[in-house]
Amino acid sequence: MEFWEVYKKHTVPGKDMSFNQDSIIITALLHDLCKANFYTPVEKYSKDENGAWVKYMTYKIDEKLPLGHGPKSVFIAQTFIKLSGPELCAITWHMGMSDIGAWMSNYQKPSMQQSYEKVPLSVLIMQSDFFASYCMEVKVDQMKECRVD
Repeated sequence: MEFWEVYKKHTVPGKDMSFNQDSIIITALLHDLCKANFYTPVEKYSKDENGAWVKYMTYKIDEKLPLGHGPKSVFIAQTFIKLSGPELCAITWHMGMSDIGAWMSNYQKPSMQQSYEKVPLSVLIMQSDFFASYCMEVKVDQMKECRVD
């Protein structure tokens, strides 16, 4: 919600930033539904500082419904609630430019760009998610923090 206040304050005059507060909450909560049942715990081994093999727990991807990150989240959410057009766009494109190199075709890029131009909620959710991922979350070294002795 703080991001939205900043957006409204700094947006060019005339640009409509009046999307529904419920839409912010819905998209913020549901944009990563695709991660449910996505990771499976596995044991791995690594050498410690003395060269001895040690076991540690980590996760591997176990994709059961390969629809893509944003589209899969939309699909799962839509089985429970009806999403509005802006909510569909925001969840679908919340990964932003990080998806371009991974899978996005030249046919999909214009859709993403149009979503950002026409649906400010798309930009808000994408940038909020990016900020949370890189500025608010603590990275864990699984080999050190999750070691099983």
